[in-house]
Amino acid sequence: MKHLYNGIATLLQQIPSIRWIDLDTGQLEYFSLRPGVDFPAALIDISYPQCDNIGGTGEQRCSVNINIRLAFEVWSESNMSAPDQVREASLNIYDLINDVKLKLHNRRIITGETLYRVSIASEKREDGIKVFSVNFRTKTTE
Repeated sequence: MKHLYNGIATLLQQIPSIRWIDLDTGQLEYFSLRPGVDFPAALIDISYPQCDNIGGTGEQRCSVNINIRLAFEVWSESNMSAPDQVREASLNIYDLINDVKLKLHNRRIITGETLYRVSIASEKREDGIKVFSVNFRTKTTE
């Protein structure tokens, strides 16, 4: 899993607008004044929801889920009454989400497998932080 994390984090580092890349350890949930990250942040979580044995060698073919939580501090307004420049600055969130998709989707990663985006969902929060979970899938043999 470590090699997957390092490979994905290295690709995300190529997106200059991301200011913090880290393993998701609950930084956005467990804080007193503000999370210990710079914004926008990309927090990476990797799971293997299914592994199947391959023959009698001890090797396994595993499905891999990669969740990248993109976190933003929201300071500007996106409503249609806001000035165009203010609204555009607020909607730059979507540009970064697209940059992540362009950097990772259909990309051959360190395992030699291809990474595919499968979903994007926003999280409802009450703390002024906007979070989108961008989910990718791939496979690996270990």
